[in-house]
This record gives sequence, C-alpha cells and structure tokens, in this order.
Amino acid sequence: MTTGKQFKNEGIAAFQQKSWLVAVQKFEQAHTSFKEEGNEAEQAEMLNNLGVLYKMQGSYRESFESLNSAIVLFEKLSSLKEEGQAYGNLGDLHAAQKKWKDAVNAYLKSSIKLEDANAFAEQSQVLRALSLTHLRQGQWIESMRRMEQSLTVKPRVGLGDWIFRAMMRFAMGLLGLSRVGV
Repeated sequence: MTTGKQFKNEGIAAFQQKSWLVAVQKFEQAHTSFKEEGNEAEQAEMLNNLGVLYKMQGSYRESFESLNSAIVLFEKLSSLKEEGQAYGNLGDLHAAQKKWKDAVNAYLKSSIKLEDANAFAEQSQVLRALSLTHLRQGQWIESMRRMEQSLTVKPRVGLGDWIFRAMMRFAMGLLGLSRVGV
C-alpha cells in the first residue's frame, strides 16, 4: 500500500520534472492518504502545493479552495511560517487574476505571519511581490515603500541590494516619504 509520504515524494519528483498533471494527481493522492492518517500538517502542505499547481493550470476556483483550506489547517496548527506562505500563494493567485485589492490583503497577511515566524527571507519575497502589485496599479510611492521594506527585512543583503536600498531611501527622502511598517 502506498503511503502519503510516497505519494508526496512522487508529486515532488513530478513537479521538479515539470509534469504538472502527474504532480497534481500525486499530491491529491497524498492529501487523501494524509487525511486518512490524520496527519493535518502534511494534509495542509498538500493543499498548499495543489493550490499552486491549480493556479499554474488556470484552475483558479480550485486553487482558491485549496489555498483557503490550507490556511485554515495551518492556522489550527499554529504553523505561522506555513500559513504565511499559503497567504503569499493566495496573493499570487489574486494577482494572476488582477484582483489587486485581494492580492494586497493576502500579501499583507502573509508578511505579518512570516514576520511573526521570523521567516525574514520569505517575508522579503512577499514584500517584493506586494511592491510589484502596487507598481502594476500605478501606485509608485507605495511600491517604493514596500520595495525598501523588502530590502530592509532581507537577512542577507548583497552589495547590489545595499546600493539599491540606499538609492531607494535617498529617493524617498527627496520625496519627503518616511519608511513604512507592515
């Protein structure tokens, strides 16, 4: 009998090979198996994975349902980092549909959860996505603030990022803008 872990590993392998349909099938099987085993943490992870894959395939309703179910389970389990990642994926889903307000709200929730989990590298990525969302809406100043914030929370800032952050702060200072918190 195949276990949830085996289905999960097969799903990961299929994902790495860009075999999206096979990955969906394996993650669905893993989800069912983990549900039968009573393993809610793995069940939530599979829902999160499925949400990403469904979005990639344009199955937005299924993606939304999977990601929201994952968020509920991660919240129940007090898994802040994973909940934050699921909110980030939900933000990506909304952005793909040009639902900007929903994307912003999901990214902000993600950023808060990731900050609470001390997952600053992941928080930096979400803040970059949030910055891009504002940019796509023509909200230049808010985009600059979020990009600067993204660079501020980033755990390892290279020379290029350091220079870019300094330039952002300089430009924001010229515009009379202050730094923003989440």
